[in-house]
Amino acid sequence: MFRVNLNVADIRLRPRFKSERVTQALFNEPLEILQRLENYSHVRLWDGYQGYINNNFYDSR
Repeated sequence: MFRVNLNVADIRLRPRFKSERVTQALFNEPLEILQRLENYSHVRLWDGYQGYINNNFYDSR
């Protein structure tokens, strides 16, 4: 299982910093990794939202 490791992490529409923010994930929130890219991962949150999170903003626990 993967979880957010920041207080608040932006979930973006596309895998880049300047992309629109879709939602935010909170500390320790579980993530389902759908696809891992070089700097971002495509994820699904517990509430069904999908988007991209920076790979430094989550870890396995």
